[in-house]
Amino acid sequence: MRLALGMCRLRASTAALCRPRSPLLLLCVCVALGCEQSDRPPSIARRSSGDTAVVELQATRIQPSVTLELRAVVTAGDPDTSAIGDIGEVEIVAVDTVWIFDRTCVCLVQLDSVGSARLRVGRAGRGPGEFQFNVGIVAQRNAGLAQWDMRNARVSRLSSTGQLLGSVPVAPGHVAFDALYVDGDDRLLLRRADARRDDAAPMPQVLVRIDERGETGDTLRPPTLRVPTHRYVVATGAGGSATMSAFAPRALWEYHRDGAFVSVDGLRGEVHLTDTAGRPARIVFSDAAVPLTSEERELDRRMIRWRLRREAPEWQWSGPDVPERSPAVTRVVTRSSGLIWVQLPARAVVSSGGANPGSGEPLDPTSLRGSTWVAFTRDVALVAVIALPPGESVVDGTATTLWTIARDPDGAGALLRYRMRPHE
Repeated sequence: MRLALGMCRLRASTAALCRPRSPLLLLCVCVALGCEQSDRPPSIARRSSGDTAVVELQATRIQPSVTLELRAVVTAGDPDTSAIGDIGEVEIVAVDTVWIFDRTCVCLVQLDSVGSARLRVGRAGRGPGEFQFNVGIVAQRNAGLAQWDMRNARVSRLSSTGQLLGSVPVAPGHVAFDALYVDGDDRLLLRRADARRDDAAPMPQVLVRIDERGETGDTLRPPTLRVPTHRYVVATGAGGSATMSAFAPRALWEYHRDGAFVSVDGLRGEVHLTDTAGRPARIVFSDAAVPLTSEERELDRRMIRWRLRREAPEWQWSGPDVPERSPAVTRVVTRSSGLIWVQLPARAVVSSGGANPGSGEPLDPTSLRGSTWVAFTRDVALVAVIALPPGESVVDGTATTLWTIARDPDGAGALLRYRMRPHE
């Protein structure tokens, strides 16, 4: 690993590129981590529970299974000198076709296989083909790209060459980013707040299908996973605010384009796949939660105080202390490739913290520790295991190609593409 880092530093042409936690340095760490091999395969057990297929993995024995070879890097920066100003949502269509919503130019950018801008579509505005506030882009098999603009209250459809094919009005409001989905029949779904409240979730959400006229159809509700999570609350004249520990276990979900909800119980380390095709499955990670360091926990406390004292400067700590252990599963990603990527916390901290440069905001408590990502097919067959450094996360990937985003403490990002070669 020292050799890999040293070679990367020697190849950097400026000190700025090698500043601590820059996207390039994160890339160097990623390659070094991804090349670590182990003669111990993950401990995997398969069984059935009723009609549910269950896959169990022992997290302490999971090791990277592939070597990551860099193929392309797109670093965000000045739009006059870089292909991208600020990386928003990313949708991978193919190795040579990547769509990015650029938050600087408020436009869509299509990249080719080497990361050069092939197309720029749209600009800031309210007119046809113009954008204001993106909350989702998704590739459709038969209709190019769809984009949801919250402030313009519409979903636009574009061809593979960026031509505007039309748009449909949708009701304003959103509850999340990356909130536009497509199902197995190429129909669009919007992630919305659920009017039918459920005490098990602080802000329950559903998927709502829309047709070609923008009219809503079926409502799809994800399974309810009851994960207890403490919320720190401050009362203000406007009603109040609340926040959670960065390490609080969460109930999360995404939607697989084959028609399955992929739900995460972060406390128990379980990933549930449920659909109407009769193929329920569960992935269980044992021993995945890791002890947090004193530095991580102190950064967590600082972040909670900082957030709530912006609303009420006199706020004093009340309620339980921050967790002593990380969640067992922290995130799940499933996009156009169809693979399911599950994020686990790395076993060790690899960097030390401080304050974000140029701001009073404390450093993200989760930014000191890297992550392990495990990829499965829809039928829960294991595809790959990779290790990523702090600040880098999976966008999407196939069995041979991986895309990630690396961000430094300032939020500056780089989109990276790797070739994945299995260890022999």
